[in-house]
Amino acid sequence: MGFIAAPATPSALLASFAATWFVVTPQSNRIGFRLCSDSGAPVTAVVPAAELISEPLAPGTLPLPPDGRPILLMADRQTVGGYPILGHVTSADLPKAAQLWPGDRFALGPSPSSTRGRGCRHRPRR
Repeated sequence: MGFIAAPATPSALLASFAATWFVVTPQSNRIGFRLCSDSGAPVTAVVPAAELISEPLAPGTLPLPPDGRPILLMADRQTVGGYPILGHVTSADLPKAAQLWPGDRFALGPSPSSTRGRGCRHRPRR
């Protein structure tokens, strides 16, 4: 799915994030999808979350809690958050994200303005 990075997200973290396949965990609901990497390694292994800033939240926002496992915020999310923001799923890919189920695997890749909405990588449920 297309991903637009938050301005304060370090490039080393973005490279690691883009190379990771995520799994939607059973702890997901209409507020947000809890994600973990296929390997189970936290995203914060590259850059501490304390170096990122927080901002208001919209559907598709990806906050990074201290445990290093991002949350993809959905329809019933809160409007303001306290966790650092990695970025946002593109508006073109948000309807695809809303169709994910626990156990689904997907990847997020940086999406420059010329390629927004293209290149969604999704693995079907097993």
